[in-house]
Amino acid sequence: MHVAGQSRLAGFVLKGKSFGKVKSRNTAHQVARLRRLPGIELMVFLAVGHIQDGAKVDFIQAAIDADSDYLIVDAADVARLFIAYEKICSQDGAPYDDRGVCECGHHLDPGIELTMAVREDPRYEVVRLEDVSHAGARSYSATLLVDRHYARDVLRQMVVDATQSVRNQDYARNEMVTARWGSQPAHVVWLFVACEPEDIRNTNWLCRTQWIDDGLVDNMRPISLNADEQVNGVGIAWNDDYESRKEMHREHSSPKGEYLRLAAEISEQMITFGQQAASWFASYEDSKMSEKELIAAVQSDTDRVRDTYLASGDMPFPPEDCKRYDEHLHGLCAIVDNMYLLWSEKGAELWPEPNRRYLVSDAVKRFIGERDRLAYEAERLH
Repeated sequence: MHVAGQSRLAGFVLKGKSFGKVKSRNTAHQVARLRRLPGIELMVFLAVGHIQDGAKVDFIQAAIDADSDYLIVDAADVARLFIAYEKICSQDGAPYDDRGVCECGHHLDPGIELTMAVREDPRYEVVRLEDVSHAGARSYSATLLVDRHYARDVLRQMVVDATQSVRNQDYARNEMVTARWGSQPAHVVWLFVACEPEDIRNTNWLCRTQWIDDGLVDNMRPISLNADEQVNGVGIAWNDDYESRKEMHREHSSPKGEYLRLAAEISEQMITFGQQAASWFASYEDSKMSEKELIAAVQSDTDRVRDTYLASGDMPFPPEDCKRYDEHLHGLCAIVDNMYLLWSEKGAELWPEPNRRYLVSDAVKRFIGERDRLAYEAERLH
């Protein structure tokens, strides 16, 4: 440890909340081990329970014998540290959650906003540029990454500068666009501004902007952005829900292992249900099962299929490398749910038998295709 600017060899005796009362016999072995450390210069005794006098006396004597400085940190001192480092609420001692709110509803002080002047232009990175031109207008759409600490005044000037830079890009998605527009600057520029890559994945924009050339004819002008303000001809729509949406995504996301365990349970059940429905329908097509028997068989599992389908909608957001797998999983669940819906009581009322037969036949084909694609995506994850 560094004490008063000097490096010291330190040793700790720690007692957590399982020791409501810390007695000498609870710490004797730890103190003895500290005493044997050669050259120890600082001994620290920290406990969140009540430290009894006997334990303090033995610890202090061991420090004196070792010619070491010592420090005793009791429950009150620990509480002060946790409050100082904003880990617990100063009013009730309850820990703060990720939102800065304790279980009693007290909010962490938001702190103060710091403004810092630097001798450089604000920076941004164009991480995606798309040519969305058509015969009537040359148009670009760009995604920008910016520093999340930039204030709105900085961002306003930044998007104006970025709009001009993107407008003058010499990029075309194919030869037809090049032949039509050559190197002419764009008539329309859209910007989507994000602070972090996860904002782009979740389409949680800090703001969106639009610039349209005043000379562009009316029938070629896109629908105007519902902007909150105009800055040098650039319309800016701010996302006031940016922080809350960011927090929502973080709360409902999960690590890869946890997500895949939940996904495996859902996919296994839905594949079983889908294969069973496909088998029943094949028997029906081969006249081995009557329509009445088919409906009875399907309806016996309809509620379980629907419950599993709804459970798939409650799964956490997947990690980035699992998103394609997640898309196919939800597609599979929807197809299987639809297979059972077609032969449910409601389905029997809505669709005549020939329509149901055709729709189920199509659903079986799509189920097999989605099942195989899901298996392929599962292999890619490992």
